[in-house]
Amino acid sequence: MANTNYILPVLGNEFVTVVVGTGDERKSFALHKSVVCKRSEFFHASLCGDWKESHADKIELPEDDPDIFQLYNQSLYVGNVHQAEPDESSQSKYHYLGQLYVFADKMINVQAKNHVTEAIFHRLKASVIPINHDVCDELADMITMIWNVTSQDAPVRQLLIHSIADFRALYSDSPPPQPLGQIDRLSRTPSEFLSLVVATLIRKRSYRANYGTMIHPGQLQLIEYLEKIP
Repeated sequence: MANTNYILPVLGNEFVTVVVGTGDERKSFALHKSVVCKRSEFFHASLCGDWKESHADKIELPEDDPDIFQLYNQSLYVGNVHQAEPDESSQSKYHYLGQLYVFADKMINVQAKNHVTEAIFHRLKASVIPINHDVCDELADMITMIWNVTSQDAPVRQLLIHSIADFRALYSDSPPPQPLGQIDRLSRTPSEFLSLVVATLIRKRSYRANYGTMIHPGQLQLIEYLEKIP
C-alpha cells in the first residue's frame, strides 16, 4: 500500500541502471535518475555531480543484495518498506529490515531510514510487545546491525531501547515464559545497548511507581516522531 503522504519528485525522462549483486544473483534495476538523486546523497554524488563519472547512466553495487535493493526501491517510489508475508508472526522480517537500514545508511538516504524505522516500530508492536512473545535471534541480530551504523541520537536507537525495555517491564511482576532464553539472545547485542535498556527500564519502573504509567515523556516524543514520518 502506498503512503498517501509521500510525494515523489518530478520523475523526468532520464533513467539510470543499477546493477546489484554478482553471479546468478545479479539483477538490474531501471530507476528514474531524478528520484534516486533526490533521495540519496550517494546517488547524487555518483550521478548528478560535476565530475566526469557523474554523467554515467549505470551504477554497479556488487556487494549488495538485490532483494534488499528491491525494498529500497519500494521506499523510493511508494514511501514505505512494508512487506507482504503469509505469517504475521514471522520473525525473518527483522533480518531484512536490519540489512535495509544498513543499506539506506550506505546510500545516505535519511528518508529511507525513516521508512525502515517506521516498519520496525510496527513489527515490534506486533511481535515483541504483546504478552508471551519472545525476543528472537533475528531481532537481536537486527539490533546489532543497526547499532553498528547509527549515532547516539538516532531515533531508531531510541525505538529499540524503549521497545525492549517495555517488553521487559511487562513482566516486572511475573517472569516471562523463557527468561533465560531471552537473556541469552539479548546478550548477542552490543553491551552499550544492553546498558541503556537496563537504565531505561529502571526509569520506566520508577515512573510507573510515581505516575501509574510506563510511558515516559521521552517515549511520547519518539512516538510523535514516528507518526510524522513522511
